[in-house]
Amino acid sequence: MRIIHLLEDHYSDYNRLGKRKGHFIEDILHSDFKDYFANSCFYYSSGSDATPIVGCKKFANIFVYCDIQEFSNFSDAIYLLKKKLRDNKSEEILYCTVPAEWFGLNEQSYMGHYGLDTRYYTKDLKAEFSLWKNENRFFVLIYIAFDNNVIWQNTYLKYKLRPKIICNCNYEGGVDFKVAPLSEDMKPYYWVGYGQHVEGFEPIGKLKYFGEYGGEYFELYANMNLKNIEK
Repeated sequence: MRIIHLLEDHYSDYNRLGKRKGHFIEDILHSDFKDYFANSCFYYSSGSDATPIVGCKKFANIFVYCDIQEFSNFSDAIYLLKKKLRDNKSEEILYCTVPAEWFGLNEQSYMGHYGLDTRYYTKDLKAEFSLWKNENRFFVLIYIAFDNNVIWQNTYLKYKLRPKIICNCNYEGGVDFKVAPLSEDMKPYYWVGYGQHVEGFEPIGKLKYFGEYGGEYFELYANMNLKNIEK
C-alpha cells in the first residue's frame, strides 16, 4: 500500500501500519510530488499556524505549508505546529526529510518574489513530509522552508496543479495574486484567510484561529463557481 492510497481509506489495522514505517518512507522518497500537490491545501507564509489542518480536514487531507523562516528556526516552527496538532487529537505516524529535487527544483537557484531581484538557492531549502492520523482519518503535512513564490511558481503553476484550498494569514508578500491574478482553472475551491482580495470568492463561515498573530477566527471563502469545478 502507498501513502497516497492510504489517504483514500479508513485503515483499520493501525498496529500493522506502524510496523511498515520503513516501507512508507521509501514510498515517499520515490513518489511524485505532483500526486500530493494536486487538490492540496497550500498555505504560504504559514509559520506554525494549525488553522487549516484543524478546520479544513473535511475539504482536504494534504497540507502544503511554505515559509521562508527569515525570523524563526525551521525546527522550532515544525515543533510548534506539531504540538498544536497533537493538542487537537492528531497523532504523527512517521516523517522524513525530502530534498529540493523531490519538488522538481533541480536548478541551483531561483528568482523569488515578483519585482524583487532576490535569488534563492536550493541548497538552503529544508522540507519535511509527515503522515498523521486524526480519529479514523489520515492526512499529510508537507512543510517547506523556502521562498513562497518560488514554490508556487515552480510547482503548482508550472504543472497546473489546482490546489483545493489556498490559505494566508495576511495579504502580504510571498505570492502576490494582485500582480499575477489566478486563472480560472487555477482558482482553488476554497480560500482561508484574506479571500476578499481575490475576485470570485464569497464568505461561507469562520474557522478558529491557531496562529500567533492575534485574532480568534479566520474567514472561510468558497469559489463562486464551486458547483461547476466539483463536477
